[in-house]
Amino acid sequence: MSKVRSAWVVVLALLVATPLFALQSPNLVKNGSFEIEPAGPGFAWFGPLRTPQGEVGASPANRNSGQFSLKLSPTELNGTSFQSGTVFGVGQMFPGKDLAGQILYISGWLQADAGSNAMLGVYALRLDGRVEVQEIRQKHAGDPVFRRDILIVPDDVEYVIVLCLVEGTSGAAYFDDIALTPGQPADWPEAIGVSQFGDFLEATISVSPARHLRQIPRTLYGTNIEWIFNGHGIWDSESATLNPLIVSMTREMGVTLHRFPGGVFSDFYFWKDGVGPHHLRPETAALPTGPASTHLFGTDEALRFAEATDGQLMLTVNVATGTAEQAAEWVQYVNGGGRRVLYWEIGNESYFAGDDPHVSAAMLTPEQYTARFLQFARAMRSVDPEIKIGAIADENYSHSVNRSFPNWTDYLLKNAGGEIDFIAVHSGYAPLLWVDKGWNPRTVYSAMLAAPQLIGEQLRDLSERIEKLVPGRDIKIAVTEWGPFFHSSTDSRFVDHTKTLGSALFVASTLKAFVESSRTDIANLFKLTDNGFMGWIGRRDGLPAPKASTLALQMFTKYFGTELIHSESVSPTYDSPTVGWVDAARVPYLDVIASRDYDGSHIYILAINKHFDAPIQSRISIEDYQVAKTAAVVTLVGTGLDANTGTDLVQFPGFPWARQAEVLPATRFYAGARDEVRIVQSTITHAGKTFEYTFPPQSVTSVVLTIGPDSVD
Repeated sequence: MSKVRSAWVVVLALLVATPLFALQSPNLVKNGSFEIEPAGPGFAWFGPLRTPQGEVGASPANRNSGQFSLKLSPTELNGTSFQSGTVFGVGQMFPGKDLAGQILYISGWLQADAGSNAMLGVYALRLDGRVEVQEIRQKHAGDPVFRRDILIVPDDVEYVIVLCLVEGTSGAAYFDDIALTPGQPADWPEAIGVSQFGDFLEATISVSPARHLRQIPRTLYGTNIEWIFNGHGIWDSESATLNPLIVSMTREMGVTLHRFPGGVFSDFYFWKDGVGPHHLRPETAALPTGPASTHLFGTDEALRFAEATDGQLMLTVNVATGTAEQAAEWVQYVNGGGRRVLYWEIGNESYFAGDDPHVSAAMLTPEQYTARFLQFARAMRSVDPEIKIGAIADENYSHSVNRSFPNWTDYLLKNAGGEIDFIAVHSGYAPLLWVDKGWNPRTVYSAMLAAPQLIGEQLRDLSERIEKLVPGRDIKIAVTEWGPFFHSSTDSRFVDHTKTLGSALFVASTLKAFVESSRTDIANLFKLTDNGFMGWIGRRDGLPAPKASTLALQMFTKYFGTELIHSESVSPTYDSPTVGWVDAARVPYLDVIASRDYDGSHIYILAINKHFDAPIQSRISIEDYQVAKTAAVVTLVGTGLDANTGTDLVQFPGFPWARQAEVLPATRFYAGARDEVRIVQSTITHAGKTFEYTFPPQSVTSVVLTIGPDSVD
């Protein structure tokens, strides 16, 4: 993706005296193993060796080969992210003309101390000033980690730059054996997601039922519903009732919290348009440029839907074009006769800057939003002091995506933390292919399944910042929008892949990240129903039908416990490159999480096998507890990675959908049907304190163990 950064001022200053190295093969980088120390001739990496931001040195620690690794030691004056434009490091520059149109293969061994990130970045500077970016980050790990990625060089490239940088203000970052090659290395996987271990994979799983981690909030199983077009079919205008099929499917999903009036539409929603007799409600534009819809599905209808589905309602007030007085009146209307809504979110995504009319109309600076948030929160609490109020934070992207206001979250927390009950983020979308570079679909799905690991890291980082900036205040995190999202254009070959088994694996793995994040209490999938491609309830033969992702949600709401317990797993891994907005990552093939029932009668081991082709034989051990030999097994499976339940996109006159990508060698995308993706149940009779189980490829499995009457040894 093309990005222009303020940080390039620093990069160009760093490399202003850098000679252009002649291209060589196979590795373009000189002294990539750092055996020539920084002070010696031929070091080849350019940039100041000592500045107020940090120091460059050689270290015998954290090396992969030879005697030394590169050590970058930051000071308190260093930046915490490359986007700040103040990070410290060294680099090399190469002429672009001989690299135009090629694929560059990037690799290296990275390590970091606590308080720092090691960042290996490769950048193609285009003639028009735009920049193609690939960045690899490594936090602290036990040993140096081998990381790799690719950069597709544009035809109009002027220079290619490789940088080793340290993000953070303490500790140090280490680098060794850095390589940048225009030819594919011999050990590079030909197809990401294909096992490097043959057809037989092994893993170990250890579960500690006595180590209780937290009660799992049921509000993690929320959704988004929108007011337009009768709630996208939730409201039947002819009978003036809720659609019984959608009510039934929503209850079956186990959804617990409905966010209304829906994403970007909340920035232009005036709640009084959606109350009172239906025949008196107006038709208004949902966005400044449309579409227009009559307000038949408003506050009272949304409350009825929440009640009918055994859920709660969360309301998002209009901070962009509304007033604090209107928000307070809404609280009075809803809660004046008894609290019907506990969670209130102030605003949606006002941290975006752009030329689209709805974006520019809703955009606020951090200072503007913080001031308005405080005004709204105080007005709303004056009506109902016990409501929970959320503020929006710009924590939605990978490290390599430029943000309109990089300091938004910190400014908000520092200046309004005392009034915030929860921070709302949208950090759970993937893979976001705004630019399609012709990736193999298997590679796209491999990156998508890497995203939950990065989402978990983002939630941990945000939790640490909350603790640091607002100490002593228990501010929760709410992921108020998340879900599989490839592209929004009708001409994208991936737009309808939100309905596949691969997307369901992403959903399960992302829910695991939410459950494991101790500060994350709320998550709202986006979205329940839709006339386009994003509804988790789609349409098959003209009637509502669940997509694969709804089955992944049920694996948690129906076949998982209520108390998170400690578990550990070790499995083979794969290296995923940067694809779309998903950064490069090293990913275990087997993702495992465990829980107990509230009464302690059952243990649940939920495992996601992200390998597309191979089963994973796992040795499972249960600490301190005896379990029955007979156990139930519930598995979400499908006929292929792109298998789906046969829902169809709504056809719009004049806007044909592109033919969708198919995942080879055994595509099932255009064979969609009810049973192509399904949940199956079985029994095993060899469970116990230690036992083996083989998890099928591309699956989500819950092993339900019964604790015996004399369970503790």
